[in-house]
Amino acid sequence: MPAILVTNPRLSDEVESATNYIPAKCNRDRVVLLDVFRVVAALAVVMYHYAFRGNAAGNLCDVSLPSLHGVVRYGYLGVEFFFVISGFVIAYTAFDRSIRKFAISRAIRLYPAFWICCSITFVVTELLGGERYNADILTYLVNLTLLAQFVGFNSIDGVYWSLYVEIQFYCFVGICIWLRQIDRLEYLAYLWLVLSGLLIVFPSFTISQMVLAQYAPLFVGGILFFLCYRDGPSITRISGIVLSMLAANYYAIQKAAVLSDRYGETLNPLIVVGLVTTIYCAFVPVVFRWVSRIPLFWTTLGTATYPLYLLHQNVGYMLMNSMFPELGNALSLAITTVLVLLVSLVLAVYLEPVLRHRLRDIVATKPRPAK
Repeated sequence: MPAILVTNPRLSDEVESATNYIPAKCNRDRVVLLDVFRVVAALAVVMYHYAFRGNAAGNLCDVSLPSLHGVVRYGYLGVEFFFVISGFVIAYTAFDRSIRKFAISRAIRLYPAFWICCSITFVVTELLGGERYNADILTYLVNLTLLAQFVGFNSIDGVYWSLYVEIQFYCFVGICIWLRQIDRLEYLAYLWLVLSGLLIVFPSFTISQMVLAQYAPLFVGGILFFLCYRDGPSITRISGIVLSMLAANYYAIQKAAVLSDRYGETLNPLIVVGLVTTIYCAFVPVVFRWVSRIPLFWTTLGTATYPLYLLHQNVGYMLMNSMFPELGNALSLAITTVLVLLVSLVLAVYLEPVLRHRLRDIVATKPRPAK
């Protein structure tokens, strides 16, 4: 009989994330389906990078499996899936919380795994990078701050781009908390969605970058799904979700056209629309709480998706490049996928929690008043 995850776990209110845990606040329920979503999204991105982008991009990876391209080339949409999850989870954690507690919870969730994975990537780059991959010590140290993109440094691994999008979203929610407007998050989300829609009609690259126009519909969709989950669906919320899905599909089609030109393989817009729509439909059983238990291995895998996402790309490419001359395409990809997944599980289960708890103890310690 498979192990079953029982709802109502006792979790620290500062140990939650769109890519890991969610705190037990609303009726002390854990939204167990989100673990399944995380695993699906993470594996989609991994296969997109390993079996398609690495070789299609030119000089990143020697492994080539054209027979898989028809399926895995759509795996980049796993990131869009993560953004909807993030909208749900961050809304879940934002209410009844001070700006200090919110900032601490985000730092505790992001930094420990990031420090570990960034360090592993740097070491592997030094050992196996060759002429294709390189990183100097200054770039590595700046990357550890999670501010590299904001201060003009390159990321050690290209997948970090989505973290910078997430951080901007956290800042939006943090400002709402700081200004004591978090109870108006729903209305602010509608305004954000309207702004994103206006930028479809009146394009402005600069403003679009500033307000995350391309990804705003996904975050807004997640926020509205959470509010439906917490307070129940309403005509306004359902309408907002539908509009966010339409906007998300528009931006996804635009992105698909860019990727088609970049990699020389056409992404079918109908398939893109179908997949984005499926992401939204996947939240229906979450909203109505149709699933309260899942096999425990999904939760274990769910805890590993954040380090897996951070670690897989460049480390995976370098491992496959080193194996390819002896093992060929399929075996190099299979061994690398298993290795990276196992390392991610070890990090998530054994190493990250230790560093996370120590960091929490440090930042939660209040200075003693001077005598």
